[in-house]
Order: sequence, then structure tokens, then C-alpha cells
Amino acid sequence: MTPLSNWHLMKHDDGSVFGPVTFEQIKEWARAAQISPLDKVSSDELNWIKAPMFADLEMDWLLQMSDDHYYGPTTLSAIEEFIKEGEIDNETLVINCKDATQTRVGELPFLIDSKGTPAEQAIERLVKRLEMVDAELILQRKRIGELEVALEDFLTPH
Repeated sequence: MTPLSNWHLMKHDDGSVFGPVTFEQIKEWARAAQISPLDKVSSDELNWIKAPMFADLEMDWLLQMSDDHYYGPTTLSAIEEFIKEGEIDNETLVINCKDATQTRVGELPFLIDSKGTPAEQAIERLVKRLEMVDAELILQRKRIGELEVALEDFLTPH
């Protein structure tokens, strides 16, 4: 068995290597959506294995980005990041690599919390932003009214 603190991560895009770190740190990076499906992991820096091959990293999800483009396998955290960034929506097809089941993002029970589906959460954020914009507009209109009164007083001969 290899030491628990002798793990390294190699980024696919530029070949940079991070480590040595514990495997728990590698898992945390995966949970934080910082490991891509093409990144590799090694315990000896000689033998590199693609990160999704490690079951403990839970990179079990494949996203259908378009008819002929898939992303993954990746983690639930990465899916949540894609939702936040607007790169996918509730209709994006998700495939569980463990059992080959297919569903839509909006139907994933573990992504639906007490605040509703990702789309409902996005709508709630949009409504809050619109309320803030409305409040700003009300203040601006009030200020314009005050300036108009001041200008009228200034222009009216006394």
C-alpha cells in the first residue's frame, strides 16, 4: 500500500503537478470541482491514472452538453458549479456512470434542497436582484424630483 500522504495531481491542460498531498486532499479537490476528467493522479509520480478511475473521488457523472459533446465523468460539485455558471440547465442530460441511468439535471434529488430546484434558485436570485434595481430606481426618481424642485426654485425670481 502506498503512503496516504504521497499523492500527486497532474493537470491535463498544462502538465503542472501538485503534491505530495494526502489522498484526502485529492478528494477535496475533486469535491471542489478542481479536478477535470482528463487530470491524472499518482502515488509515485511514475504511474499516472486518470482521476475518474478512482472510485473514492466520486467522479461518477457524465453531462451531455450537446448532441455530440459530453463532459465527464465529473462530480456532483462540478455539476453544481456548471449550474451556477449557467453552462447547463435543468434540461441537461446527466448519466450516472455507475449504473448507466439517465436523467435531467432538474430531476437529480440531491441537487434539490429546501430552496427548490436549481432553476427555482436562479429565479429567486433574479427576483432579489430586480427588487434591488427597483429600490435603486425609486431612490433615483426621488433624487431627480428633489433636483427638479431645487432647479425650479433657483430659476424662479424671488
